[in-house]
Amino acid sequence: QRLNVIKAVQYQNLNLGAPTGLLPDGRYSYAMDPYAAPSSSNRSRYNANPSFGNLIYLTNTNKGESEALTLSIKKPFSDNWFGMLGFTASRATEVNPGTSSVAFSSYQNRAFVNPNDAEVSTSNYSVPRRVIASLSWQHKFFGDYTTQISTFFDGHSGTPYSWVFGNDMNGDSLGGRDLAYIPRGLDDVMFTGNSTAEQRQEFIDYIHNDNYLSQYKGRVFKRNGARAPWINQIDLTFRQEIPGLFPSGAKGELRFDIFNLGNLINDEWGVERRASFPLTRQLANFAGVDPATGRYIYDIDRQLRDVHYAPIDLPVNESLNPSQRWSILVTVRYTF
Repeated sequence: QRLNVIKAVQYQNLNLGAPTGLLPDGRYSYAMDPYAAPSSSNRSRYNANPSFGNLIYLTNTNKGESEALTLSIKKPFSDNWFGMLGFTASRATEVNPGTSSVAFSSYQNRAFVNPNDAEVSTSNYSVPRRVIASLSWQHKFFGDYTTQISTFFDGHSGTPYSWVFGNDMNGDSLGGRDLAYIPRGLDDVMFTGNSTAEQRQEFIDYIHNDNYLSQYKGRVFKRNGARAPWINQIDLTFRQEIPGLFPSGAKGELRFDIFNLGNLINDEWGVERRASFPLTRQLANFAGVDPATGRYIYDIDRQLRDVHYAPIDLPVNESLNPSQRWSILVTVRYTF
């Protein structure tokens, strides 16, 4: 199945003003001094109309699409066994994920190269691979009273995210939204004097060893170009029918549902890790551009942990319902 966007949302800041210069990777800057490190003076951009602040224009775009292919098989193996297996492969792109009901929030809560561009990239809601399976077994040990055990498995790709600068590097007053330029090596960028040679090498080694960052060396990271780890979750259900007391033919049922069984066994299993809203991780801070060489200057101090370069890990996503943690539901039902 393939779907093309007809009318999707797009937001632009009409009061952003004309760019004041180009940065080394070709993106626009709106800062008073494009090559300076961010400061109070650097954030004073040239607004088209100084009588207003942010002036957000909600319009439409026809960019973006989605494709999906689903295969599934269901089969009763006998009177007591039933199984199902399904697989979905998909791709989805968008200009803006529309994360809020407020225009300015939707405008700013995304990562970008140039804030007003209608650049298409992987959707926030993209799940490129998903596998689901279920298996049920039932038997009547006691007359007409059924014992049933069922399992359901859901394995799927993690949520996408973007590597960004931790501060406002283009002077548009939006910190932590500018997609990071990924250096090829130590000679590709410069560093502030606070970090040591060993820490700078760890920064480069981290890029070389990361599956996603290493694909973008020498260019700007693509929005949602990285993805959180694969997620596996298993639910288990036990159901037992029992005789009823009255009236004649009544039945009782005891049911135990264990959600996220893997997490019950091991608290590292069955959890989803997701980049912090709006799906970004901070690679380094922008500290200016060296005018003599035209190279970026990076500040990695905020990414140091125990004196080593180590960006913040992807946190466990606790915003979903049901929770990422295991839970048990006990149900008693009486049918008459």
